[in-house]
Amino acid sequence: MTEVKPSACMLCELICGIQVEADLESGTITKIKGDRNHPASKGYLCNKAGRLNYYQNGRDRITRPLRRKPDGSFEEIDWDTAFSEIANKLSAVKNQYGGDKILYLSGGQGSHLGPFFGQATRAALGAIYKSNPIAQEKTGEIYVGAKMFQPSSGIVRSNCETAEIAIFLGKNPWQSHGYHQCRKHLQKLAKDESHTMVVVDPRRSESAAMADIHLAVKPGTDAWMMAALIAILVQDDLVDHEFMRQHTIGYEDIAPHFADVPVDQYCKECGIEEATLRDLALRIGNAKSVAVWEDLGVQMNLNSTLVSYFHHLMLSITGNFGKDGAQYIPEPLIPLISPKYDDSRRTPITQSRVIGGLIPCNAVPDEILGNHPDRLRAVWIEASNPVHAYAGTEKMAEALRATDITVVLDIAMTETAMQADYVLPTPTQFEKAEFSFFNFDFPNNYSHLRQPVFKAPDTVLAEPEIHARLCEQLGVIPDDIVQSLREAATQGMDIYGQKLMEAFMANPGLIKLATVLLYRTLGPTLGEDLAAGAAFLPACLDLARRNPDGVRAAGHQGDGIELGVNLFKALISSPSGVSICKEPHKASFSRIGHGDGKIQLFLEELLPELDALRTGFQSPTSEEFPFVLSCGERRDYTANGMYRDAEWRRKDKQGALRISPNDAQLLDLNTGDIVVLKTQHGKSEATIEVYEGMQAGHMSIPNGGGLTNNMDSTNPERIGVATNELTSSAECDRIAGTPWHKHVPAAIERRAT
Repeated sequence: MTEVKPSACMLCELICGIQVEADLESGTITKIKGDRNHPASKGYLCNKAGRLNYYQNGRDRITRPLRRKPDGSFEEIDWDTAFSEIANKLSAVKNQYGGDKILYLSGGQGSHLGPFFGQATRAALGAIYKSNPIAQEKTGEIYVGAKMFQPSSGIVRSNCETAEIAIFLGKNPWQSHGYHQCRKHLQKLAKDESHTMVVVDPRRSESAAMADIHLAVKPGTDAWMMAALIAILVQDDLVDHEFMRQHTIGYEDIAPHFADVPVDQYCKECGIEEATLRDLALRIGNAKSVAVWEDLGVQMNLNSTLVSYFHHLMLSITGNFGKDGAQYIPEPLIPLISPKYDDSRRTPITQSRVIGGLIPCNAVPDEILGNHPDRLRAVWIEASNPVHAYAGTEKMAEALRATDITVVLDIAMTETAMQADYVLPTPTQFEKAEFSFFNFDFPNNYSHLRQPVFKAPDTVLAEPEIHARLCEQLGVIPDDIVQSLREAATQGMDIYGQKLMEAFMANPGLIKLATVLLYRTLGPTLGEDLAAGAAFLPACLDLARRNPDGVRAAGHQGDGIELGVNLFKALISSPSGVSICKEPHKASFSRIGHGDGKIQLFLEELLPELDALRTGFQSPTSEEFPFVLSCGERRDYTANGMYRDAEWRRKDKQGALRISPNDAQLLDLNTGDIVVLKTQHGKSEATIEVYEGMQAGHMSIPNGGGLTNNMDSTNPERIGVATNELTSSAECDRIAGTPWHKHVPAAIERRAT
C-alpha cells in the first residue's frame, strides 16, 4: 500500500516541494525527499522536512468536534450541533454588539486555504479585524514598504541570491532560509570572489562564519549601524543621483538628517569599527547591485520599523531597485496581505495601526479584556496557537476565556484549544487540498495547489467545508443561485463564467462570498480532492488580465479570458506546482502605487526615532536583569509549532539556552547545567549550552520549545522553554506593535538542588 505522492513542506515560508512516500493503510509517512518537479525548489530540501511524520502522526490529535462544559472539561458533539450553536452565538454577538467585535486569527505555516475561505465567514458576520503571525514579525517592514512604494502586492523584497553585495540583516539564512535552495546559494556566494556576503548579527552564526563581512553589532543597536552606513553614503556622495532624479522623491528632505550624523559616535554605539563600515559603504556605492534581506533579528527588536526604513532607504538612494540583484515588487496570484495602507485605521481600544489589514498580535489581549464598550467579544482561530506563540502567554489565555465565544480549528489539542468554547477538528496538511500563498519569487513566480496524500478521518472537516457550512447556517448563501451555478458548471467554463458574473451583478454582496460560492458550485466538477481549488478561478482571470505578457511568458497560452482559464487549468492539473508569471526586472517600477510612480524617500513620521538616535543607546537591561535574551533562534533541530512532539529532534531536544564562554566562566556554568531563566514576566528552567558565537551579556533560546503534550490529562508533558511565558505584550515597536522578542532583559541563576 506504499505510494509516492507530491506535496510540500510547511516548516518555513518557502513551502518547498516534496515527494512523500506514504503507507496509505497506516497513514504513515515512511520517507520524504525533495520534488525535482517543483518549479522553484527543484528537489532541494533541508533536514527538517525529513521528519514530517511527527506532524502527520503527531500527539494529541483530535478527530471529533468538542464543546467546553461548565467545569472546563470538553465533551464530543456532532457537526450539526456544532454549526448550529456556533452560528447562533456568533450571530448573537453580531446582533448585540456588531460584527466588528468578532476577531479572526489565523496562522499555521502552509495552512492557507482556511483564511482564504474565511473571507466569506468574515463577510457574513461583518468581522473586520484579523491578525496572523505576519503581524508578529513583518508589519514594520510592510508599513515602510507601503509608505515608500505603495506596492501593488503589499510586499517589497530583494534578490540576494544574484546580488553583487548580499546583506543579511538580522538573519541567519543557513537556518532560516528565505529563498529556494538557500544553502546551495550561500555556499556559492561564499566561494565567489565577485560577490560579497555581509551578515549583520550579534552572534557568529553559521551564516556569519561563512560571510565575507560579519558586522557583529551589539544587541539592539542595528539602528545606529544602519544610520551610520547611510550617513557615510550621503556625506561621501556615494548615492545614485540620476536614479533618484528619475525614480524617487524626497532626497533633499531626508539628506540633511544624515549630513551631520557623527559616524564615529554611532559606530561606537553599535560596536563596529568605523573603517569597516566605511569600506562597506564604498563597496555599496560602487556595486552593480545590492540586496538586503532583513529578518526577525531586527524585525522583533528595538527600533524595528526604523531599521526597516533604513534598509529600504539605503537601497533606494543607491539605485538598487528594479534590476537584477536588487529590490523588487513581486506579482503573486493573490496578495498575502492587503496592499493598501490607511493611516486612519486604528483598533478601538489600543489605537494600534492596522497594517497590511492586520492588527498587531501584541494588541489582541488588550482589545478583548476590560469593560470598554468596543472591546472584541468573539474570536475565531484556525491553524494558530496564539496562547503559545503570542507575547504574554498568561494574558493571552485570560483574554480568550473572557470572550462570549472562542472557536478553534486545529488538528491537535493545543494550548489555545484548551481555552476555547468549541474545538473543530481539521485534516492535516497531507489529508486535504492546500495552497502555498507565499508566492514572492521574481522574476519567475510560482504557485502550488497541493493535493491530498492521505484520506482524512471521516469525522474531521477541511476548512473550506467548515466555512461553507457555517455560511449556509448563517443563511447568506442563496440556494437558488447555488443550484443555478452548479448546473452551469456542468455545461462548460464559458457558460459557468457568464452565470457567475450575472449572479455577482444582480447581488454584489455575493462577491465577498465568492470562495465558498465557487467551492460549492464549480468545485464538484474538479473532484473531491481539488474542489477547494475552484476558488482560485477569479485570481487566475485577474492575473491574466493585469499581466497577460507575464502569464504567457510563463508558458500559458491564449488571450483575455481564455488565458486566465488556461492558467487556472494548469494550476489545478500541476500537482508539483506551476510557473504563473515571468517578467523583466523593470516590471517592478510599474507596481509602485504612488500617483507620480516614484519611491517616497522622506517618511516624516519616523523622524522622531531617527533623531532620537543622537542621544545614544539606552539598554533596557538592569542590575536585576543584566542579560539580553534573544527568543526564537533558528537551529538545525528547531521548527515552528507544527512539530508538537520534541522527539522529532535528533539533538538538542531541550532547546538549550546559549551563553558566551565569558559569561559561563563568570557564572561558573558548563554545557548541560540546568539553570533558572528569569525575566520581569516569568521564569523557566533551561539547559545551558556554552556557545562560542555568543557575545558577552547576550543569550539565546530557540523557537518551538515548551509545547505541552497530553495537555488535557492529569499528566501533561513539556520539553524546553515556552518563551512567551517570559515576554510581555506591552513591550513592542511604537509604529507596528511587533514584539521585542530579540531583546528581553533577563537573568539566570543556578537551579536549587
